[in-house]
Amino acid sequence: MGPDTSPKPAAWYLAATDRISAPLAKLARWLPLLLFIGFLTPVSAHEVIVERVVNLVVSPQGDRVVLWLHLPASVLGVDRTRTDESLRVVAADIARTLDVQQGDTTLPPPTTTVRVADDGNSIDLELRYASRIGGQPFSARLNTFDAAAGPVRTNVAYRPGSGREQRLSVTGPPIRVTLDPLFSDVVQQFISRGVRALTDGGDHLLFLLCILIPVRRARSAFALFLAGALGQVMSIAISLRPAPPTAESLAVIAMIAASVVVVAALQNVVRAQLRWVVLLAFAFGALNGFTFGGTLSAAAQFAGEHSRMAVPVFVLAVLVGELWLGALAWATRTWLDGRGVPERAFSLVAAAIIAHTAVHRMLDRGAIVAQTGSFNAEHAVVWLSLGWACVMLAIAIANAVSGRALETKGADAS
Repeated sequence: MGPDTSPKPAAWYLAATDRISAPLAKLARWLPLLLFIGFLTPVSAHEVIVERVVNLVVSPQGDRVVLWLHLPASVLGVDRTRTDESLRVVAADIARTLDVQQGDTTLPPPTTTVRVADDGNSIDLELRYASRIGGQPFSARLNTFDAAAGPVRTNVAYRPGSGREQRLSVTGPPIRVTLDPLFSDVVQQFISRGVRALTDGGDHLLFLLCILIPVRRARSAFALFLAGALGQVMSIAISLRPAPPTAESLAVIAMIAASVVVVAALQNVVRAQLRWVVLLAFAFGALNGFTFGGTLSAAAQFAGEHSRMAVPVFVLAVLVGELWLGALAWATRTWLDGRGVPERAFSLVAAAIIAHTAVHRMLDRGAIVAQTGSFNAEHAVVWLSLGWACVMLAIAIANAVSGRALETKGADAS
């Protein structure tokens, strides 16, 4: 048999093949699990929930404030609207539960006018309260009606003597709402809302820990924070458009954000380069920002005429809080490293714990998405799995091409 004269692969081709095969081997271990999760996600029909609506108009008029209500009789729990006496009892009970205040002072009992509406199933009620001219803002307890037969929504129109009409809508448990609050109260309220949104145990805390588990220089850690903050601010601005993302879209985005946390944990295992982690931080910030944006969009109505100022106050509270938490985590990790804690072992254990928590969050969001009942929602997890597979494949190819370029450059130099 003669010598083998078949053509041999080029050295750069063999090196590139090796670089691609290693990431693909890791991908092969994770892809079946992610696809299994996608098909395992429960699917249920979408149930349409019908809300019973209470309409409330509040109008300050000099030394008094007038409230007009139009509400379904069903929100009262029992049928007490057949006689004039029962209507008066209904009016007194509604006035008591509304508990209208001016500042911290409860207004005296109002004079009332009440009647059965023309449709025969609703009540029209007028409450006239004596008030102080130029006093503190008015407030009332909203959504205090019976929700046993289904959810109740209270739509409020506040019509001040001067200025434009303000509208807000409240559903869920009873809540005291201040109408046309003072600027100082708005600042305090939205700082509090921003801190609560930051410390509610969301995905952003898990991601923050992920990117700061490895020992990094202060400049690198700050670059990661800036990338995430830029993505968050961009998404919050998009969420405040006249047509914000729907609840279904926010659920899908939250599921994808949880999957990014899983990938962030894996990057600690494979020791990804900083530039890839920066891109990952920006991507997570862009996704997670929609969650903050949804919170802010729902709360902006409670700022009255100061809604535009409430937005930067909320965003600043979130960013400053994240910077403080990140600095605390970075300082703690640096201190542990100085005490001789093994970096590699610590990173692997912490990454495993965070990835486990993030996978559970992704499954929970997947179940919520599937319950919306649409075709895209039911298959969102599968598409998410395939999307991450494509991303990991693209990264593997990019690393291979980059490695080939470095080898070629080294060969030319020699």
